This record gives sequence, structure tokens and C-alpha cells, in this order.
Amino acid sequence: MLQDNPELLAPVQYDEIRAVTARMHQQIGSRTIDSPSWEIVRSAKMATRIYAPLGTLMSLGDYVRVTRTFVEAFKASDDTQKSKRSAEDQSVDFTKEDAELNQLRHDLKVTEQFK
Repeated sequence: MLQDNPELLAPVQYDEIRAVTARMHQQIGSRTIDSPSWEIVRSAKMATRIYAPLGTLMSLGDYVRVTRTFVEAFKASDDTQKSKRSAEDQSVDFTKEDAELNQLRHDLKVTEQFK
């Protein structure tokens, strides 16, 4: 019946579709780990295991949040390091925390090789 009478269909509300799509994007994004490289993800997962060792009760949501926090820290440190290499004459702040995060990533890579 609707195929024969398209005027019976309600008009499409594109704003509502956009709102639903935006909510879906936010919900999916809040439960995933977004990283520029697998190396950063591996380092973050290993750091999470050290932060919350075996036997520690941690929900999946907490695990994802802790891992995402490490990913974001490693990404920011990596971006600062790349900026420093690409900016020859410009002053780029490479803080003590950036150096410590890069050392942690290096140590985690070395530890992973001996597993």
C-alpha cells in the first residue's frame, strides 16, 4: 500500500538521523582504542598489565579506559618527539614527562621481546 502511495510516508527528518548517527559514533568510539600504530597499542596494553597486574579485578570498561589513557599519553609524547624532529629552528617543548614516556615505551618493547 505504501509503495503505491508514497505521500503516506512521513517526511524524512535528517536532523534526527544525524543525531542518532552522532550518538552511535560517540558510543562506539568511547569503547574502542584509537591509535596511529599497533606499536603504541601493544605498549599501552603492556603498561595496563603492569598497572593492573594479573589477579587484579578490572572490568572490561576499566581496562579499555586505562589502556586508552596510556595510548593517549604515548601518542602525545610521540607527536611531541616528531614535532621536535621536524621543527629545526622552532622551539618545541620536550618535557621530562615526554622523555619518561618514551623511555617507558622503549622498556616495554624490550620486555615484550623477551616474552
